[in-house]
Amino acid sequence: MKVWVDIQSQEENRRVLFEGMRLTIGRGETADLRIAAAALSRLHASIHRDGDQLWVLDEGSANGTFVNSRNVALNGTPLSDGDVIQLGESVRLTIRFDYQGADQILSESRSPGGLPRPSPVIAAVLAGCFLLGILALGVHLIRTRGAESRTVRSQLENSGDGPPKQILDPTPQPTETSINNPNLLPSPVIKTGQEEELSDLRPAVVLYRSLGEEQRYDFLDRRARQIALMMGNRGTVFDKEVIGYIKYYVDAYAGRVGNGSTRLWGEDLNNLFARATTFAPFIIAAFRKESVPIVIGLYIPVIESEYHKELRSPVGALGMFQFMDSTAIHYQVSPADRIDPQKMAPAAALYMKDRILEFGTDAKSVALSIAGYNRSPQSVRRDLQDVVDSKSNERSFWTLLANKEELDHYFQTENVKYVPKFFAAAIVGETPEAFGLRIRKLSTYDQP
Repeated sequence: MKVWVDIQSQEENRRVLFEGMRLTIGRGETADLRIAAAALSRLHASIHRDGDQLWVLDEGSANGTFVNSRNVALNGTPLSDGDVIQLGESVRLTIRFDYQGADQILSESRSPGGLPRPSPVIAAVLAGCFLLGILALGVHLIRTRGAESRTVRSQLENSGDGPPKQILDPTPQPTETSINNPNLLPSPVIKTGQEEELSDLRPAVVLYRSLGEEQRYDFLDRRARQIALMMGNRGTVFDKEVIGYIKYYVDAYAGRVGNGSTRLWGEDLNNLFARATTFAPFIIAAFRKESVPIVIGLYIPVIESEYHKELRSPVGALGMFQFMDSTAIHYQVSPADRIDPQKMAPAAALYMKDRILEFGTDAKSVALSIAGYNRSPQSVRRDLQDVVDSKSNERSFWTLLANKEELDHYFQTENVKYVPKFFAAAIVGETPEAFGLRIRKLSTYDQP
């Protein structure tokens, strides 16, 4: 399905085609869709796509984002054909689905007077559909009344001459979750395909662990490309070997959902992400302030500390972001404050901003920056010099991974895991319903 965005402002009127999975909008250089309007923030809003579903998020703008004159919800507002997105007071974006095809159909069906004139065939089809609808409604009412009569009759027969027993409300009642966190959602309802009753308003979810091997590869390929779009300003194509590395860690994470464990590095993932939702708002704010992709700030703590704010590593790294004391000092944080996530989130954002300025802003270069968080940027530069051939190899972490035998022992045993594990954590946290987690996408927790 094609999606067109009509832009109307004092400065310009134009139409753009939205073909990717994420479109950032603002007046800054990092925005995918740049609009030169003073009322816009540098990164004002973003439009996201998953199949035929489309929604808009406000990215912490100063003047707000509205859909059809209503504030955008904190976790995003779904978009339909014809919806109007207002950015501040001066910019309007109109969403059009299959715009060119709709234009053509509309022009062919208009009468000389300008009013739509349906063809005789279409009119006949519509009339037939209307009659079938009336008939189906009548059958449904008859069946419903019959079922109710049978239910009441059965209860009367079972209770003797007394009044009928109470007919229970079939509407499912909310169940308590095992974790006392107001940010969490009930577990998603998993449909088997044989159930006909609409027992929940949420759509049916297919769990990752129920997928076959090839289905998992296909799912992870699509999700990895979405994470790449959240990381950088250009998409990435992943080969099956790379997806295999990511899959190893996704499979491990999936096996931890609901296991009830409290063991470090084996803890129930529901508990891990419950902690993450409480820290996410100020992490998102810190990374947005430095124009660093928020997905980096949210998922580095998953693989560094699993959101334990006082974790200390054997080599002396401390805190949720696992800074060494010298690195903390370099970014104006006292080593003693490394256990304070609110002080360390801005430092981590600045660290990653420096790495991205060094390696680049596209997704492949940002992956190198993430590798530099674990290995040191100097080592990553040396790795690139050792294996990248300008005639045949691209400058990316995945090139290093493909040539790991040529790199040192530390890369082969430690750094080789880091970026795939980052992608795995982000895939789980950004598609929680597919793993049975009781949260929204972690990136939507931008308010305390």
